[in-house]
Amino acid sequence: MKRPRIFVIGPVPPPIHGQSIAVEQIINSGLSRNYEFILFNKSTLSAKIGDQGRFRVIKILRYSEFILKLYINLIQNPPSICYISLAQSRLGIIRDSIIMSICAKFSHVVIHLHGGAFRIQFDRLNIVEKWFARFALKRVSKAIILSECFGPIFDVLVLPSKIRIIRNGLPDFYNGVCPDGRSQGSNIHVLFLSNLEPEKGLWDVLASLGRLKSRNVPFTATIAGPFPNTKIRDQTLSIITDLGLEKYIELPGIVTGQVKASLFARADVFVFLPSQIEGQPLVIIEALMAGLPIVATDQGSISEMVVDQSNGFVVPVHDIESVVEKITLLSKYPHIRKEMGQKSRQRFIDEYTEEQYLAKMKMVFDDVLTAPRKQLEISDR
Repeated sequence: MKRPRIFVIGPVPPPIHGQSIAVEQIINSGLSRNYEFILFNKSTLSAKIGDQGRFRVIKILRYSEFILKLYINLIQNPPSICYISLAQSRLGIIRDSIIMSICAKFSHVVIHLHGGAFRIQFDRLNIVEKWFARFALKRVSKAIILSECFGPIFDVLVLPSKIRIIRNGLPDFYNGVCPDGRSQGSNIHVLFLSNLEPEKGLWDVLASLGRLKSRNVPFTATIAGPFPNTKIRDQTLSIITDLGLEKYIELPGIVTGQVKASLFARADVFVFLPSQIEGQPLVIIEALMAGLPIVATDQGSISEMVVDQSNGFVVPVHDIESVVEKITLLSKYPHIRKEMGQKSRQRFIDEYTEEQYLAKMKMVFDDVLTAPRKQLEISDR
């Protein structure tokens, strides 16, 4: 039996970030046995992390080529579904509105929002841009969001009957066995893994580690991930030197696969302190999977993933003292680390496995495929 063809329009690594990983995950998953995925990689429209949303002439040329390639394929190899991973910058929303409008003429359109900043950027569009974006969004068959807390993002833009909630999910690094052998003493290992940007909490983490050192709290730390540019890298190294943290911190850079799994396995606490709007960070899911207590700020749906005083602590943005207080407590009481870690692991099993994620994605695709396009669009008229 011929598999339904799905055009996947979204970014894949590089660069590595939550949205690109999620798109790659779908393409490489077992769903490829059910559907023929054809990728249109939006990463080619941006050169690197931090380039998204910035106007550059070269991006206009890349985008024109991208649209032409997509349009030709829509005519020659029309899909059953165009699955679009939405951008959240102003220029990205305008670009994706054009893509949605074109795709809707040929197939069902399923959009997937992997973050929480879309509505803020939409509200900054001018009158004409908003009209066009609304026109495009009304053509979609289904819209996927990560959590109920993101439901208001599509108010008056997408009918509630078209919205589906699907939490992110990841394959289990540890094959069902939670890592063991972590520190049972007060000398704990702190892990921070993300794109190494101030908005992700990098400098707040360093400030917290500096204060732990000044208070003689025993720790070591790993800060993993890519720097967006040399300026932030140099500033970070300077902060580490100024705080006297050179002997306490390792910076392994980008980590993937078994190396990443090993970092989580030997950590005692995971710290993630974004000051920007987040979606449902995959690094938090990885920390849940690894059975770690988590100290994080309340951005996006993080407070659904990290239940304060249950499997970790939710702290205010830029509140260094609160972070230090929580890490110090976890350092003093190994049994609390263990109990919180066990609850994190259970949350992963209950809510965030890859099997659950892919099963719900399949339900959305099948639901769209079995419904005539006119039936999905009738309530828009």
